[in-house]
Amino acid sequence: FFFNDTATTEIYTEQIVGSVRCVQETGDDLESRLERIGTDFSQKKLQETLEYARSLEEKMSRFKREAESRIKAEYETDLVRFKEFELAAMRVEESQRNKEKMETYREELEKDFQERLNKLREREKSINEGSKQKICLLYTSPSPRDRQKSRMPSSA
Repeated sequence: FFFNDTATTEIYTEQIVGSVRCVQETGDDLESRLERIGTDFSQKKLQETLEYARSLEEKMSRFKREAESRIKAEYETDLVRFKEFELAAMRVEESQRNKEKMETYREELEKDFQERLNKLREREKSINEGSKQKICLLYTSPSPRDRQKSRMPSSA
């Protein structure tokens, strides 16, 4: 082990084996060094834990932002899809109402047409009957003022 310490401790070299030098310290110095090493280790471990926590916190923050952006994008997509669905449903309802209105108008117009047609047929029938009666009276009953014998075209 190599100890590079500037503290005033007595370090005795017992033996040198290859490139490794073994040292022996006095009891008080060894305990303080171990305590320092433990403190350094604790500080480094705490620093690593804090760095890991910061790193984990950053990762969680980044994950949270990504998740929020995905959720927002999905929400907007669902909202657009919902609006399109609602618009399509409204168009279908409006189309159905318009068809019903058109059917009602068509029925009213058909009814009005039939009434007018019936009136015209009755009027035509009455005109035809009236003209037949006049024609018949005209041909069957000549006027006494008329000097001709008949007004029939065949006898003329």
